[in-house]
Amino acid sequence: MRGLFLAAAGVVAEDPLGKVVGLLQGMKSQLSEEGEQDQKMYNKFTCWCNTNRDGKTEAIATAQTRITELTTTVEEAAASSARLETEIKQLQKEITKNKNGLKTARALREKTSAEAYDDEKDTVQSIAALKNAIQVLSKHHSEGALTAVTNVMKKIMAKKGEVMGDMAEHKRRRLTTFLQKPAGYESYSSQSSEIFGILNDMLETFEADLESARKEEATSKENYEGMKAAKEEEISAAKDNVANKKTELADSNERLSNAKEDLDDMENALSSDTAFLSDLNLKCKDADEQFAQRQFGRNQEIEAVGKAIQILTEDSARELTHRSMSFLQVGAVKARARSSNARVRAAQALLQTAVRTGNGMMEALAAQVQLDDFAKVKKAIDDMVVQLKKESAEEVKKNDYCDKEFNQNEKEHAIKDREHKDHQSTITDLEATIAQLEDGIASDRAEIASTRLSLKQAGEAREEENAAYQKNVRDQRATQALIRKAMEVLEGVYGKSSLLQRQEPGAAVAPPPPSFQSGGQNKGNVGVLSLMESLVEDSQKVEEEAIQGEQQAEESYETFLRDSNAAVAALQKEISDAQADVAKTKQELAQENLDDSNVLAEIERLETYRGDLHVDCDFLVKNFDVRQQAREDNINALVDAKSMLSGANLD
Repeated sequence: MRGLFLAAAGVVAEDPLGKVVGLLQGMKSQLSEEGEQDQKMYNKFTCWCNTNRDGKTEAIATAQTRITELTTTVEEAAASSARLETEIKQLQKEITKNKNGLKTARALREKTSAEAYDDEKDTVQSIAALKNAIQVLSKHHSEGALTAVTNVMKKIMAKKGEVMGDMAEHKRRRLTTFLQKPAGYESYSSQSSEIFGILNDMLETFEADLESARKEEATSKENYEGMKAAKEEEISAAKDNVANKKTELADSNERLSNAKEDLDDMENALSSDTAFLSDLNLKCKDADEQFAQRQFGRNQEIEAVGKAIQILTEDSARELTHRSMSFLQVGAVKARARSSNARVRAAQALLQTAVRTGNGMMEALAAQVQLDDFAKVKKAIDDMVVQLKKESAEEVKKNDYCDKEFNQNEKEHAIKDREHKDHQSTITDLEATIAQLEDGIASDRAEIASTRLSLKQAGEAREEENAAYQKNVRDQRATQALIRKAMEVLEGVYGKSSLLQRQEPGAAVAPPPPSFQSGGQNKGNVGVLSLMESLVEDSQKVEEEAIQGEQQAEESYETFLRDSNAAVAALQKEISDAQADVAKTKQELAQENLDDSNVLAEIERLETYRGDLHVDCDFLVKNFDVRQQAREDNINALVDAKSMLSGANLD
């Protein structure tokens, strides 16, 4: 360009046609270069489109498959949780029902056992009394003996009056008459034989009833123990089943929560990918259309420029142009000489400013001053001034935009940094909460295992205590039977009247029975029989205390069992609640991680955008004042050059 200016300044005649051809050839080369650059950019953009289109299409298909699977999982988990909740409620109802049934059976058993014990006691005493009465009738033949027998029978009938319902009618009338008539009404012999038979019948009946009652009591007790064991086994199995189902319910609820969360994430991902793919297709389609239009337009330009070069470079065109240019040059040589000084000064001023500011357009305009007429040059100067002012205003606007965007980016970056720190703090707290809850679950499970071990040990101890109780009762009853058998042997020798029973103070004493006139019995029989009766009573007390102790031990064991099961149920509920809290906290943690990831992505976007701003704005911001001053200098130089040209005389 400077060579062009120097040639013009030296008034060297140059072929205008060659200049035009050179410009056209430069334009053609520039169009080709632009086409190659467009092709490279289009190839990169097409590669991006194809890669992301294939990736997102595959991602959408995968998301749709997973959504179908997760939807099925959610439905199955929800149905499983509902089923488990219903089964747990039904099992709890069955446990309550079995406990109530066991409690009712226990109360009935205790009542039946007490009644059986009282009835057995009365029967045993009645049998002993009957045996004594029979011995009296068989050995003593006096009115006093009948009187004693009558008194004994009245006591027996007071306790066991129902036995008369089983007697033959004539025996019942005879026994009633015997008991109601005063002593001495008939001779002893007329009554004793028949009464003796009635008493033997009653003794057999009592003994048979006693044996039958004992068998019924043993059967009843055995049935109760079997029923109790079965009920307790059912209750234990139901409780274990409830615990297992609660664990399954917690797992099912956790699986449901995780599946719902994954389903929401997958649906959001599908929506995002679908929107991205749609936008990508639009962008890629628009790029294809723009590239096709640019290629078509550029090819037309290249074709037109090529044709123009061909036309201008033909021999006939060169000859015609040479003749016409020679004619014009002869007429213009004088005018060029007159305006040479003004042109040179204006061109030099523009060139100096172009060199100082590095403005190529000014340098080209300096050359144009040497070649074109003043009107074109002035218009070019005016156009350049307008262009420079426009560029200056645009740079001011862009500089303000860059400052604003940098400040806004910094503010948003600070906000996102704070959000990231808040999310990290919340994530740390949630992870600590999950660890604490899981430690509590492990502790509760260990306590449940310990409680169940204690229940097992207590059950084994209860079985041992019950076995000891059973043995004690059997031993006491065997002792009582053994002592009574010995007493019966002694009573056969000493008589019933020698059995001195302890009495209440002031109680009436029966008259002594008749005694033999000759011979004598051991005077120590009274103390021996009294001691034996005392031993029987003591054994009965021990038996009663054993029965009461067994009942208390059973009640204590049932209380311990009930409290322990309640504690286990409470711990299981705590575990279930804690597991629900863990699932909820994990869901919150996942959301926090997702939110933090989004914040980090936003921070990365802000940093990328800030990097783009630096690329786009750094040169402008750093050189803003220099560029503005240079542009102002260019404008002043243009105004001076125009003034120089306006003052020249071209006539």
